[in-house]
This record gives sequence, C-alpha cells and structure tokens, in this order.
Amino acid sequence: AYQYFYDEALPSKTISYQELHERAASIAETLSEYFEPGDRALLLYNSGFEFIEAFFACLYAEIIAVPVYPPKKNQNVDRLRAIIEDAGAKGALTSEKINEIAKPLLDSEPSLAQLALFTTDNIALKSTTQQWPRAQIRGEQLAFLQYTSGSTGTPKGVMVTHDNILDNQALMKEAFGHDSNSSIVSWLPHFHDMGLIFGIMHPIYIGATAALMNPAYFLQKPLRWLKLLSQTKALTSSAPNFAYDLCVDTVKDEDLKDLDLSHWRSALNGAEPVRASTLERFYQKFKVCGLQRESIAPCYGMAETTLFATGGRLLEKPRILRIDATKLQQGKAEQVADEDTVDAFYALDVADEKQPYYAVSSGVSWGEHSIAIVNPESFEACNNGETGEIWVTGPSVAKGYWNNPEATKATFHARIKGADERAYLRTGDLGFILRGELFVTGRAKDVLIFRGKNYYPQDIELTITEASDSLEQNGGAAFSVASNGDEERLVIVQQVKRTALRKLDTEKVLQQITAAIVEHHGITPYDIVLIKPGRIHKTSSGKIQRQENKRSYL
Repeated sequence: AYQYFYDEALPSKTISYQELHERAASIAETLSEYFEPGDRALLLYNSGFEFIEAFFACLYAEIIAVPVYPPKKNQNVDRLRAIIEDAGAKGALTSEKINEIAKPLLDSEPSLAQLALFTTDNIALKSTTQQWPRAQIRGEQLAFLQYTSGSTGTPKGVMVTHDNILDNQALMKEAFGHDSNSSIVSWLPHFHDMGLIFGIMHPIYIGATAALMNPAYFLQKPLRWLKLLSQTKALTSSAPNFAYDLCVDTVKDEDLKDLDLSHWRSALNGAEPVRASTLERFYQKFKVCGLQRESIAPCYGMAETTLFATGGRLLEKPRILRIDATKLQQGKAEQVADEDTVDAFYALDVADEKQPYYAVSSGVSWGEHSIAIVNPESFEACNNGETGEIWVTGPSVAKGYWNNPEATKATFHARIKGADERAYLRTGDLGFILRGELFVTGRAKDVLIFRGKNYYPQDIELTITEASDSLEQNGGAAFSVASNGDEERLVIVQQVKRTALRKLDTEKVLQQITAAIVEHHGITPYDIVLIKPGRIHKTSSGKIQRQENKRSYL
C-alpha cells in the first residue's frame, strides 16, 4: 500500500494493505477498552506509518479522529488547548517519540494534564484482527474532525462523514482518471486535508500504491520530491502553489538531467490561489525532463468540501485568460484577448493598470456538485464574469463545524436569493466563472480596498519578491491598517533570504519594493518591515496567515 522515504541515508519502509489492516485492528481493539464509539481522540504524530495505523484504528473502533500538528519542545500550547477543549477530546494517540515531548507539555497545563495519552507504536499484534471493524458503520457517521488551518481566523473543527469521504474519493477518481495503476507520491502533512484525503486515503480507494515523504524532508531539499517522482514513475502528485515555485528556485540545472517526469500525468496544484507565472515557470524549467504542459492541473477545494471541489479535465492544458486588470478591480472579469489559453507568456501575475491580469482556471465541478458565484452581501447570484464569493453544494460538503451551530448555519446553510432551496457552503473565497470554469482570485477577508478599488494581496506579494533578489518567495504578507481615522493604508512584512542577510542594503531594498508597488499597482506602502527567515506566520501547509501577521504587526 505505502512506501515511506525518511531520508537518503535510510532505506524506505513498506507496509501492505494486509499489514495495515492487522495493525489498525490491533490498535482498535486496545483503544476500545477505553474509548466509546463517538468519543474524540487527538492524533499527535509525525508523518509516517504510525499516524496511518492510528487513523484507521479510529475508523474501525468508531472513534472520531482529530488529526493535529504534532507538538514541539517549548511550544505555545494555546492552539492545541483550544482544539482539545473544542473537540472535547477524551484522549490522545501518539508515538513513543512524540510522547516524550507531548507529555511534559500537557502535564504543565492544569487544564490538559488529565488527558489520557496512548502510545500506539508499541501495541502488539492481536490474534482477533479479523473481527474488525465490528459494527456496520453508517455513511452519515462522523469519521474525523479536520481542524481548519486558520489562515484567516480561529481554527474550527470540520465534521467529515464517511459518506463525505467516499463521495470525494469518487470525484477525484473520475476527474483525474485514476485506477489501481495510478501510483501516487505525497510529501504533504498527514494531518492536513490534502495530505490525508489525497495522500493517504486516495491510494486505498483506488487500490494503488503511494510513496510518502516527510514534509520537512521535502522543504529542506525540494529536489527530493521530483527525484521520488522520477524514481517511482508515479502518475500523480499534488502540492500547494508555493511548492512548485520552490522547485523552480532551488533545483539546479545540472540536476535536471537525472530527472524523468514524462510519466507525471497529474501535477495537481491547489490549497491556495494558483499563479499563472508559477505554472509557466515550472513548465519551462522541467519540460527538458519530459514534463508535459497538459499534466499541470490546477484545482480547488478545502476542508469544508472534504478536499476536492473543482478541477480540470484530464490531460487538458490549464486555461489561462488575460483579464483587464482595471475592470477586475471593479468586480468584472473581461478578457483582453481572444485566445482560450495563453501557452507562453512573460508577465508578472499582477493586477495593475499597465498590463493584463492572468487568471488561472481551477476547472469545473464534478459529480452531483455545483459551484455558484454569489454577491456576499445581497446573496444574489452573480452574472457570468462577475466576481463574488464562491459557493459550493453537493454530497462532499461536510456536515458543519463541530460544537458550533451558529457558524455551521452561517457557513453551510446559505441560500441564493430567488433560487431553489438548496443549501450552499460559503467558502469565503472570491472568484468568477467564465466559460463554465472557476477562476479563484483570493480570500474575501484578505482583499485590500484602497480608494474604492480591490487589490489581491497575493498579487502585491509577488510584485515584492520580484523587486529584489534578496527577498524570499512565499515569505511576505500584504495587509491594510487604519491610519488617520478610517483611511486604510498598505503594510508589507517580508522575509529576507538567509544568504542575503550579511550584505543586505536595507535602504536600497525598501526603495526597490516601494518603486515596484507604485509602478505595478499605483499605491504607496505606508510601512515596510523586513524580517529574518522563518518569522512570517504560515499555516502548517505553508499558506501565509495575513491576519495573524497583521496582529503581530499591530
């Protein structure tokens, strides 16, 4: 079922479906002596087989799993405490290695000291594994709680059912054309929706094999991901947009000759807004390795839709439209060229008045799902090409937020004014539909409004990183603060590359950033703060937490 690659010095470990079943069943039997069906259990693990075994053990024993980021020494436990209290967790499952860190942390907090900890990697195999799962699990039962990464707010527990999982797996199988020969590579965190639903559960659903890698192992050297793809001849792998940029920026030209990416049929790009410039840079860099443009596949989804919501048709070039940037700032997507797809371009992916905005299609909805673009204030459906909030309906949409009926009603039970009574999920994302395809433009809470015009922070952030070689890609946050009463002003917080710190000409870099923003966007920053590497707030999956960075700034 799975191979796990720890580092180049260690051989990979392998676990078969049979071995996974026996381990999960043995753990389930042990846990059932303490947990009742419906109890919640935290999963505190590094990426690896221990997490996978414990997750399926919870499914077998009808325990509601709560995957979370594993604790680190001297970590602030506020977020962990909030999840434990919100979920009403009866206990936590972990490995012996993580337990050495978790137990002192939890013991130091009076409110958490009573939480029972179970190390599952030392549970012996039982002889009664054929009895599991013991009960007929119903589709509407909760399978696990996926706590949102909190890129714009307080994490909430998304209630994912067994029916949600099965429907979402079927959507991905159809959209990506997967079968038992569709091998997968994943380095994504197991506790993140893309890593769990796609990297771990999808291989089992389609009966394929998966090669897994620790996220830190990838981030230390992104070439390792591509090497593993080349070595295993995998057909599919997925990652957020920033990972593709990392590969372009860090893989040396001399390493390309050893990579074969001709078999990579679905290079899925999701979990954050997809940049046209990223797709083009990645293709131009790795086409010598056999990468096909048709294999690059932007998609869209979130924990609230289990994972997958929209995606392109298999082996179709991603549709990239040239949009009038001025009109887009006014809420209207209007093409400035007749071509369906921009095959090659040399443009910054920025919305300004001097050049077009390149909008990337995230594909279409599949199965019984549908997407609507809705005015977030009037709840009226937007016309084709008008920007608004993205709403989703269909059987992959989760039941709601755990222990939060008000947020569930507001987010999962929205209705379009003057339409049928179908309930929609309000995603909080902005976008538009053209030619039946979804184009995502950003998060509603992150949109910056200056002098009545809308600016997307990711566009400004890209302009900044391209203003100077000293600045890190995916290492900055653009947000607004109130100044002189109610007037909103632009603030930039940006990481400097570690290699540039010693000889950094701060004044020159600040001037370069200011000039680039004024030239491309027509606005002047109120404040620019340069920070050391690793200081910017990000989610566990690498997304910039703009609201958190704003709080730190204030």
